[in-house]
Amino acid sequence: MIVNNWLNFVFFLAVLESVVCLYSPNDNIVLDLTKENFASKVVGDPNLWLIEFYAPWCGHCQSLAPEWKKVSAKLKGLIKVAAVNVDEQKDIAAAFQIQGLPTIKLFPSELQQRQGGKQGEFTKRPLEYQGPRSANAIANWAVSQLPNLVKQVNSQNLEEFLQLDYPVKVILFTDKSEASPLYKAIATQFRYRGAFGLASSSDNELAAHFGVTTFPILFTVSTDGLLFYDGPLKSEEISSWLEPLLPVPQRPPIPEPPKQAREQPIERKPEVVELVDQKTLESKCPRGLCMLFFLDPLADPEEHTNEIFFVHSRF
Repeated sequence: MIVNNWLNFVFFLAVLESVVCLYSPNDNIVLDLTKENFASKVVGDPNLWLIEFYAPWCGHCQSLAPEWKKVSAKLKGLIKVAAVNVDEQKDIAAAFQIQGLPTIKLFPSELQQRQGGKQGEFTKRPLEYQGPRSANAIANWAVSQLPNLVKQVNSQNLEEFLQLDYPVKVILFTDKSEASPLYKAIATQFRYRGAFGLASSSDNELAAHFGVTTFPILFTVSTDGLLFYDGPLKSEEISSWLEPLLPVPQRPPIPEPPKQAREQPIERKPEVVELVDQKTLESKCPRGLCMLFFLDPLADPEEHTNEIFFVHSRF
């Protein structure tokens, strides 16, 4: 009997841990976003960020967790994927008015002037995902939000491209007619540091101009001449190669955390109605989900109210 009880206890702890710890660092999901670093990590980063706001006790969040891990794997090298525990980061949840769980928001690359802020204060306006909660659907939607900062380059507009106000230009020769998500993501990552172009391998005149004979091929153009990339066409490798080559300009000032994040979290109290008969029940809860509490009439009413508010805050 003691052995069985002990095994049951161990099993309970294992289940509890799996519920509380939905994600680990091995999932390639950013887990350390806080009120203090949100502006510098997310708003100050030209990459797109896809963030799930969740709570470990939330059943729908637990169901989404395996799909969210797949989303992270699918978007690796394209879009940053994060998860914010709203129980631990209440200020962030309040700042972005998180009401239902889980909530998925995509923070775009573009910076916008903060409304009511000082001149030069920027922020990002997130988009909320409303589609199916499958990894493919979420990942495909996120990729569709990648901005296309890649310019089509050909023998007719080459000089115009080279005159763009960046000291270094990046050109990819390929047989693809459109920029791939990978190339769009890299152009987004370095959007303030270089101009990115896409050239067709069928443009013989342009290929001859640069002495290009094999495709696909990636290279930079600057006052130092041409520099060709000879590694695999993968995000991490290309980014590492470009990092020292593209100068870092003076960026827009990194904004402070959203003002709401520096205030007290928004408290949303539920409407509490005493049900005295069937008619009241039908009028106050015609459809949807209603929470019913059967209370001790002799207990302190204020204690009842606090218990109701506490339960409401968890759902």
